[in-house]
Amino acid sequence: MMPLIQKKVNPNRPLSALLFYLKDKDPLIRYYAVHSLAVLRSAAAAPALSKILRDPDWRVRASAAFALGGIGPAAKEAVPSLTSALRDRQAGFYALTALANIGTPEALAAIRPLKEAVPDLIRRLNNAV
Repeated sequence: MMPLIQKKVNPNRPLSALLFYLKDKDPLIRYYAVHSLAVLRSAAAAPALSKILRDPDWRVRASAAFALGGIGPAAKEAVPSLTSALRDRQAGFYALTALANIGTPEALAAIRPLKEAVPDLIRRLNNAV
């Protein structure tokens, strides 16, 4: 594997470098790029993170949802993608948390049906035991 520093990115511009690595063919590189973007919490990364919610690797998708949640209300343009990600078996919980953290009326409307379903689910689980 080629060291990351040998790829053609500017190490003095971490956001642009990390956005570059989101397109890498190696899912582990994409995962670490998303994880690093989560640390930066930059609203400028939200559009790219929103797109990568459709990545083939579940770890990349889950990390992208987590990163968007860390950005908070500034990631409001990701609400439609996060709403779709609620159906993702591996990343859905992170999408739910991200929508709650974004907290816009649209984000909260997307999770309201889930909130209303939880008491019924708990009641059914208790009756089954």
